[in-house]
Amino acid sequence: MKQPKQHSIGRLAGRCFEASLPAHWPTRKQSEDDYGIDYEVEVFKPEENLAESTGIIFKAQIKGTKSIQVSSDNKVISHSLDIENGTYLLEEIKIPAIFVVCDVESGECYWTELQSNKEILRSYYEAKENRQKSFTIHIPISSKVQQNHQEIINGVSRCFNALSVRQFMECSIQEFITATELTDEERLIAEMDVKRSVLEYRKIEKLIAGKDKAGISKIINTILGSSDTPIELKYAATMAKENLFLLRAYEGEEDRNRFYEVRLEIMQEAFGVVKDGPEHLKSLTSVFISAAELQIFCYEDYHLYINLVLQQEKPESYWLLEIMHRRSILANEIVDKFNECNMRLRDLFVEGYYSVFPEAAGRISESIIQLVLRLRIEGLKETAMKFVAWADSKLNLAREISRSLELWSSLGMIAQEKTLLTDLDNPEDIEQRFKIAEEWIDSIPDENERERAKKKLLEVKSNFDKTEL
Repeated sequence: MKQPKQHSIGRLAGRCFEASLPAHWPTRKQSEDDYGIDYEVEVFKPEENLAESTGIIFKAQIKGTKSIQVSSDNKVISHSLDIENGTYLLEEIKIPAIFVVCDVESGECYWTELQSNKEILRSYYEAKENRQKSFTIHIPISSKVQQNHQEIINGVSRCFNALSVRQFMECSIQEFITATELTDEERLIAEMDVKRSVLEYRKIEKLIAGKDKAGISKIINTILGSSDTPIELKYAATMAKENLFLLRAYEGEEDRNRFYEVRLEIMQEAFGVVKDGPEHLKSLTSVFISAAELQIFCYEDYHLYINLVLQQEKPESYWLLEIMHRRSILANEIVDKFNECNMRLRDLFVEGYYSVFPEAAGRISESIIQLVLRLRIEGLKETAMKFVAWADSKLNLAREISRSLELWSSLGMIAQEKTLLTDLDNPEDIEQRFKIAEEWIDSIPDENERERAKKKLLEVKSNFDKTEL
């Protein structure tokens, strides 16, 4: 009797998968009747003598191969899955599931989550719409089962959340009433308000990305005009006024020279919104206000220097003395305000408000760009480098925090700030900073955030050649 080669590969793949998991995670081989599922795994956490259940259970489909398909840049593994199997795993099964490709030659197993993976869902729905028989699943080559046990738990949790949202949307009113009979109704209402705020905030982000001025204005007015709107959402709507002003300014509807002044007014308005709200937002807005004030000082300093250069052609000019006097005063104001920003940023970190630290660090770094530019033009490169070194250290810390807390939009933002501090007279510095920014953005696992950040970085690059001092 001869045995099909694929049966042998399948058994080897199963053994490799089991060996890749922690010994205290029970695995249950599923019968052939469990279509599309090879294993059920339960997550236990190790204790001194016993392993304790976490209540986390997930399913796994295992695909064994003797030759994995790796992309040309050696970053991604590809594997085909038929549509029928994809429908079961992505649309029908109500339990978190992962997809595993096992290289039976090396014993390495590579995994990806399923129901919460936007890239896989997009690939599946496109293939289904085009009446294809299969679609392709891509797995980062770094996603090895042996080295990512905690990330597997995180991925399974994301799948569970995605399934919960789907179930909530499909739940009828009567089913919802029955399901919530034993629930703390006040807490449920509060939680639903928070979740609604997140959806409204996402809507604002989409309108900003689409440069829909009318849509942005409408949603801002709706949110701020409602007495029932949570503080966090009112704060987001207030902050969106900054983007709305910029969009209008680019189209000549607003005076771009008033941007820094308007930004400060918006930050002050935002502080009024959160004065009775969460401490982390109050602290963040305090940083924003100080940074906006610093930015106004730096803007004035830059233009005073330009005027000084022009007035030096007229040595007897009264304005030459006035400019020199104002610059002397402004230099002290800049140093004091910069120190204030630094202190507020440090307090933010000490208080443990890590989730807003990247935004704060990015905003302060942005506020000193014109100061650094003026110092370089004036020949004070060592002083400029001290400010750049400060900003680099804070942006590097912000990057680590963003990666740790999975703040992918923040990571994209600080990558752009990294490039704006470049020395325009130093091609090597320009190249190095953009290379670092690209590496930071490439490390963003969320495809939408990654592509959005890449698009913004390209805009920065395209503007570099147009920069006028």
